[in-house]
Amino acid sequence: MDFHQELSPSIVAAGVNAYMPSDYVRMAEETEFFIVEHGGRAAGFFNVRRHGPAKAEIPLIYFDPERRGKGLGRWSIDFLRSWLHTHWPEVKTLFLDTIIPDYNGGFYERTGFLRTSETSCELSGTPVPAARFEMALESES
Repeated sequence: MDFHQELSPSIVAAGVNAYMPSDYVRMAEETEFFIVEHGGRAAGFFNVRRHGPAKAEIPLIYFDPERRGKGLGRWSIDFLRSWLHTHWPEVKTLFLDTIIPDYNGGFYERTGFLRTSETSCELSGTPVPAARFEMALESES
């Protein structure tokens, strides 16, 4: 299944228009922003934002579809868990919301997230149904 099969054409359009280049620049200035490289080229990115002392969110995570299945997503989640332990050790819960849970929910569950609730995201001013996934972070020994 392709991700666009989960979404109506109007939501796909809202998603395409939700983030302009200046939005990515702002996110990189306001959140911790990571570029994932593979084979010497950018293959994806993700960012993390703090929500109070004990929670953090992955607002955005994206990988080049041609690089799917190469382990980059799993590596990124593992990296982020380690980064959180080192830089924000008070964070005990990592969460994300996705508007395409049938497409990417299995990946999140395989990396340690649990689907916890139904929520919504706003894309270009349009509320879009979403699923929340959360991961309890354990202390590293």
